[in-house]
Amino acid sequence: MKAFVTGGTGHVGSILVETLLKRGWEVHCMVRKTSDLTFLKSLNSDKLFFSVGDLISPGSILGGIKDAQPDYIFHNAAALGRWGPWKDFYTLNVIGTKNVFEAFEKTSSVKKFVHTSTFAVYGYENHKDATEDQPYGKLHHKYSKTKMMGEKFLWQKFDKGNGLPITIIRPPSVFGPNDHSNLNEILSLIKNNRNILPGKGDQLISWAYNYDIADLLIKMAIDDRATGEAFNIKTGNLTSEELILKLMELLNISGVKIRHIPVFLTRIAGWLGSAFGTLLRSKKGPLLHRQIVRMVIHHHACNIDKAKRILDWVPTISLDEALKQTIDWFIKSGTYEEL
Repeated sequence: MKAFVTGGTGHVGSILVETLLKRGWEVHCMVRKTSDLTFLKSLNSDKLFFSVGDLISPGSILGGIKDAQPDYIFHNAAALGRWGPWKDFYTLNVIGTKNVFEAFEKTSSVKKFVHTSTFAVYGYENHKDATEDQPYGKLHHKYSKTKMMGEKFLWQKFDKGNGLPITIIRPPSVFGPNDHSNLNEILSLIKNNRNILPGKGDQLISWAYNYDIADLLIKMAIDDRATGEAFNIKTGNLTSEELILKLMELLNISGVKIRHIPVFLTRIAGWLGSAFGTLLRSKKGPLLHRQIVRMVIHHHACNIDKAKRILDWVPTISLDEALKQTIDWFIKSGTYEEL
């Protein structure tokens, strides 16, 4: 089978490419001229091909898909992050998704459009057991709002089964080898003894191992039962404090206390960070701002019964073992040392 993958150099996309190749697929990655191909080339596969393209260049997308003649399109590329101009998020997450899908419409070989969305479309209020039939939340952040807009465009195109076949995955917090965002930030705080949690640290968070995400994405592609459906995914749940304690255990760190601060002080700090970040026109964003606060003071946990029921899918690994393998990668790759 053949796959056309956008975002193949990213955290989720790179592991998806690796997994597809291990299962014997031919993989065509659309990459930019400036993309770092180090990891993908290290896979040393004669079934891996590259086409130069960009989400804002419809012609390059269509050309890449027509050359590849894939069976499935995996659309992972997106504007990520918690800070930045609205234009950047909208251009990639909405217009970019539209461009890739419209190329799909013009290509007869493709059987299904597999889209990577986010748990964030449910909003950043308290969610202890969010299911896929939950409506979109109150979305304040540019990332979550534009990902929701991208989803809405795809559902319109699917048109209750009268349009082209799609399926959507909504990962929560993602971790695993090649992680340069979620756990990277948390490990940096641990390493620098900044273990500060709002409230009791009992916020329940769902975590998805990137190899689990790749496994479910492939299942969603080849299984007709996934067509027209959105799926949550997680490897397991941990509270904020449980995660810090588990990571310190894996890193053999002892004698370090976790400090707790009142939630209202966290809110104030986030408001001030956002205000100063906007006033100073910060490009990277302040260390703490309102979006981060929304993420750390609430529960963000999902239910994956739908994937189990419809696709017979379950996580391929325990959360404890996945965290262990991830920390091993951080240490062996030198990433932890560089934090």
